Amino acid sequence: MPFDRVVVTAFDEDLNEVTDVLVDGLSLEQETIGISYPLPESKIQQNVILNQQTLVANNSVYQELAARSVAEVQRYNIGSRSLLMTPLVWQGRTVGTLNLRSKDPQAYGEHQRELAEQIAAQIAGAIATSKQYALLKKESVERERLSKQNDTIADWSNCQFNFPFARCLQPVR
Repeated sequence: MPFDRVVVTAFDEDLNEVTDVLVDGLSLEQETIGISYPLPESKIQQNVILNQQTLVANNSVYQELAARSVAEVQRYNIGSRSLLMTPLVWQGRTVGTLNLRSKDPQAYGEHQRELAEQIAAQIAGAIATSKQYALLKKESVERERLSKQNDTIADWSNCQFNFPFARCLQPVR
């Protein structure tokens, strides 16, 4: 599968934010690996996300699409001439996209589209699972914090008045 730039994105549950989880190849001035940012209002990406359909844009079609988006103009200016964008669909939900770009103006056809869709199907499960793991870990940390806070409150409520009062009023963290 030919590409000069590959980006794998992951979306939040509400499809409001996107995170670039993998970026390789041609680089832009401002890379956003691991940083969440608002999902672009790009009709290119919206169509792929909402309709769960792969987009293949070569040469003049890509040039027309690129002209509608500041980010795509940047990619076009660094040499991208073809785009293959496929949704990462897990259990009926779009969880991200696989984006391939090439300097070759005729890089992507039916065979590459089918191959990218097969790759996307494999990636989608990993993205969804890693998002669930991160959520569980975040919830676990929060439960631990609340447990410690509860213990501190319980210790305070068990204080006897024969102890110095200030000793019982440890700050709750």
